[in-house]
Amino acid sequence: MCGITLILDRSLRLDEGPILRMNRSLYHRGPDANGYYHGQTSSYQIYLGNTRLSICDPQERANQPFLSPDQRFILIFNGQIYNYQDLKKQCNTPYAFRTQSDTEVLLYTLAQGILSQTYAKALANLEGMYAFLLWDSQEEKLYYGRDRSCIKPLYVFENENYLIFSSEIQGILNSGLITASLNTRAPHDFLKYRYPQPPHTFYQGIYEVIQGGYLETVKTATRDWAHVNAEDTPGLSPKQLPIRQKPTLEPSKQVELALFESLEKQIPQEVAWGLFLSGGVDSTLILALLQALGKSRIPAFIMSPPPSLATFASRDKQFARQAARQYGAEPIFIELASSDLNRLPGFMDCLDQPWGDPASFLSYLLAEKAAQTTKVCFSGAGADEYFAGYNRHKAFAKYLKWLPYASTFPYLKAIGSLLPEGKKLPARKLFRLIRRFTSGLDRSPQRTFEQFSQLQILPYATHTAQRDPTPDTLLEWALAQDQQGYLPHNVLAFTDRVTMQHSLEVRVPYLDTKLIQLAQSIPATQRLRPQAKGLLKQILNKYGGRAYTQRPKEGFGMPWGFWIKQKEQQWIPEEILSPQSPLLEYVSRSHLQAMVKQHLQSRRDFSHELWALWSLSYFLRQNF
Repeated sequence: MCGITLILDRSLRLDEGPILRMNRSLYHRGPDANGYYHGQTSSYQIYLGNTRLSICDPQERANQPFLSPDQRFILIFNGQIYNYQDLKKQCNTPYAFRTQSDTEVLLYTLAQGILSQTYAKALANLEGMYAFLLWDSQEEKLYYGRDRSCIKPLYVFENENYLIFSSEIQGILNSGLITASLNTRAPHDFLKYRYPQPPHTFYQGIYEVIQGGYLETVKTATRDWAHVNAEDTPGLSPKQLPIRQKPTLEPSKQVELALFESLEKQIPQEVAWGLFLSGGVDSTLILALLQALGKSRIPAFIMSPPPSLATFASRDKQFARQAARQYGAEPIFIELASSDLNRLPGFMDCLDQPWGDPASFLSYLLAEKAAQTTKVCFSGAGADEYFAGYNRHKAFAKYLKWLPYASTFPYLKAIGSLLPEGKKLPARKLFRLIRRFTSGLDRSPQRTFEQFSQLQILPYATHTAQRDPTPDTLLEWALAQDQQGYLPHNVLAFTDRVTMQHSLEVRVPYLDTKLIQLAQSIPATQRLRPQAKGLLKQILNKYGGRAYTQRPKEGFGMPWGFWIKQKEQQWIPEEILSPQSPLLEYVSRSHLQAMVKQHLQSRRDFSHELWALWSLSYFLRQNF
């Protein structure tokens, strides 16, 4: 796991200062080694930089930038190639291997594809999480790529003088070659979806690289990166969904075998590793299968909110402790307290964009603890999106059954609006879900699911996509929205940033390519049968996990909404309501006052909305 940086300088005026500054700003991503490569022609010069977190072959010989023996190809790479040993056997390369690293295998695999004109096939054979930049100094081509799930990040900026890539936006900003300016579209998107809509970021002219490609003309031509990314990632319509193949085994057995295979490939061999454990289905199933693979005494890092506030947080500690005991893990608890909120400014200061999900802060605290003893941790990210695990998936399936009775929706909305969701009641979480989903009901299925997914701050977006009458197809469409949007650009994005702040690599076995393809081959209705994430629950039950499959979906929560009502945390709502708050450009003061007042008086639960509002206000004040 690393940080990668690149500057292509068409002005021919730069020294190594900018690339060194970029590398320093990414030190947290790779504290074990750093370096850069410099090349120059009569038309431009190029710098490729890297900061390395040593996982595979930690010897100095595997440091980056990594050059082929003839110095034609130069690679910088962030991530892990899980099938690199198999690829190494398939490499028909004139170069002799001199390390045991996946970096060298990736270089020769890509180089072989370029030389044999089978580059697309070489990319398709990669299994892992990665972002890379490969410079062909002979042909003067720059190749760039990311893994299919966008687990590892890559950003780009370009003008007439410079082309700049980095693993983080801060890397680009710290080059000193651009002036930070706000992308005025981003706050609107953030207040609806929790993240800027890709490929856009909060910074004008800085884009997220979504797909791979190459630049053949680097001397003078510039690209419209927003347009390039838009073309590379067309919206997924119901008719573009994967073609299913008839399964050869019962689906749950296929998923079990594929998850075993994914874990076996991803277990680190050379460094200490552990697991983020919540006691939910996703992480507990990973732990159960690791035990079946003969792994014991695995450090399991567990969030521990105050038990007295379970109504406002989750019961993760209770279930995670039980799972650790049952499956032979070593539980390590991270105790949560209201005083932890005092760390929020420091947390925000280390991020290059705000994240509208309080789980980002919890992941930050988990990673901080885990990094003290491990270099790699497993996470259950991706299971909800591909195996239909979110409450909104279940609610949408029920909505489709009720769609013929759409005339009742106004009455359901009215009933839902009466439920007390802000008070400490045994059924508070259920009331909150019912109120949340009834408020989003619409005759258009597409609009309904989007409203199920949005924050309740700005008016709901008005999507006008034509309704497809097939419920199964619509469920596939709904899952695809989360797979292509919420997962890569929210969950995986903040997971990478907050864990790499502590130099911790996180692996996500549910996003193995074969497992994803298998999940997509199973009808969405079957993935929701007999309940959300039914296939994974069926597997976990087989390993004695019924206690975890029967618990309600709670999310990765802390009692944030309760804590900000306390007197010592009033600085948080005060930030939102400040007369100087940049939020006033996007939300009326009266609306902000109403939301805060209703939440503080326990009439409504705007926990997620107030997190997003505070995060955005603080970020804009500090950066623009």
